[in-house]
Amino acid sequence: MKEKQISKPKLDEQEVKIIKALIRNPRMSDNKIAKFTNIPVMTVNRKRKKLEESEVISYFTDVKRDEEGLGRFTAHQLYILKFKPNLTIEKFSHILENDAELRVMAARCVDSMYIGERDGYPTLICILETRTNKGLINFFNSKLVPALIRLLGEDSIIEIITSKINYKVRLLHNYVPSVNMEKGRMKKEWPDELIFVE
Repeated sequence: MKEKQISKPKLDEQEVKIIKALIRNPRMSDNKIAKFTNIPVMTVNRKRKKLEESEVISYFTDVKRDEEGLGRFTAHQLYILKFKPNLTIEKFSHILENDAELRVMAARCVDSMYIGERDGYPTLICILETRTNKGLINFFNSKLVPALIRLLGEDSIIEIITSKINYKVRLLHNYVPSVNMEKGRMKKEWPDELIFVE
């Protein structure tokens, strides 16, 4: 039986312009987007709502907790945990999303987390951050790993790969903090053709 293909929305020229404006400044009002793009404000309003409702665009706030921001977290580490092959992506994501203890821990120390695959095995890829390197090691070994073993079984983790992270270079395709960001927004002079949408 053939798997049914779900049609994905295609962006028209106006939608691309609206998204580029929002990449520049996610707080930009529909009126300002209309002035910036020369698209009628009612069209901006309608298309923006459609893009939000279809979850093509979303908004969030990134709090800089590193040395350049609040100075709370100075230790950053990438972890790749490889698991036994009997763990399905569905089971894995269900556990990660629904365990209350893991959710609380993740909110404190997980910068980002992904489910992936390495050599055909399910993996958990995460960037952790804490105040100190010692705190990072303690959190990983005494909190995160025991929680995963509790949820997935004693011998579920078969390999752990780590790498220290020193510097964020690029985020979400378009944000290069040391080059095109100023006061929490993209610099006005950053060329429109360097903003990637599709």
